[in-house]
Amino acid sequence: MKIHASFLFIFLFVFVYVFAQAQNRKESFQFTVPEQKISNSLYNSLTCIDARYDTSSVGTIQRGIFNDRVKLITETPFSQQLTGILNSLIDSTARNGELVLIVRQFTLAEITGSFSEKGYCYIRADLFGGNAGSYKTLSRIDSVILVKSFDVTKGLLKTGNDAISGFIAQNLSHEPDGKEIYSFYDITRIDSIEKRDLVVYHTNIYKDGVYRSFHSFVNQTPEAQITAKVKKGKISEIYLFDEKGKKEQVWQKDTYAVIYNGIPYISTEYAYYPLKKTGDDFYFTGKAKATANSTDVMMASMFFGLVGGLLASNANATFDMKIDHLNGGFIRLRETKK
Repeated sequence: MKIHASFLFIFLFVFVYVFAQAQNRKESFQFTVPEQKISNSLYNSLTCIDARYDTSSVGTIQRGIFNDRVKLITETPFSQQLTGILNSLIDSTARNGELVLIVRQFTLAEITGSFSEKGYCYIRADLFGGNAGSYKTLSRIDSVILVKSFDVTKGLLKTGNDAISGFIAQNLSHEPDGKEIYSFYDITRIDSIEKRDLVVYHTNIYKDGVYRSFHSFVNQTPEAQITAKVKKGKISEIYLFDEKGKKEQVWQKDTYAVIYNGIPYISTEYAYYPLKKTGDDFYFTGKAKATANSTDVMMASMFFGLVGGLLASNANATFDMKIDHLNGGFIRLRETKK
């Protein structure tokens, strides 16, 4: 009996060790230099601004027969890699225009379903063209790309690579069509510039009421006045009164946000969570489903914060999240122990 117990202990120890090692695996992510050449490019230089929340990683893939999660790290800075892509695309016929690329999101995530694997590549980037320090908007990409395959890793890596290099390549022959002129400094703070016309980002006094959409919330135009049950700072139920004075419950699934007694709350499928404004962004901490299906992730406005490490968490996981000012989505920053 003692011998069996010893073998069992050794087996469990080895299993736990191997599992822990697998969870800490890392792999370098490097963009592949494109083979194509584009003649008569309007641009011969590119400056990349890496504005991603985590500049050290681009997400996770799965390796091995047990689908061990492997974190993709960027040992070579994005700026250096993407400058190399431009230099590979152009030839001696390129003109002297300047490109500025700001990468705001670039995330690869791979998950395994019952009978197949799925990969997701989310990319948000803005490209500006000009010269002498003055630039106009050239193009924007804001897309979630779904990759399906029995072994999706190779396809996912290629998709991520092609998304960036293709975005640069297809704009080398285009003149900027934006009307507003930006300096390089303006581009580094493009988020703040985009918030200039969003009322909720420029006030500390919020209008009470129910907001059915992100659009109504940012413009501070509530659809109806409400009354609420609040206990220990948490809203449990919300009601409004119809035209006949009849009390009607407001359901979370039909609401984007509510403001009660001047305090803003975001509405999720789990609860109403208070929003806190720090700097010029809104944050909250709350539960969010950590598994994903194609519908979830293709709705980038709600789920573009997904990364591989979060996908493996349980459905009751709690996250610190930020509101995306462009579409109202929930950007997952980190998992918490709350």
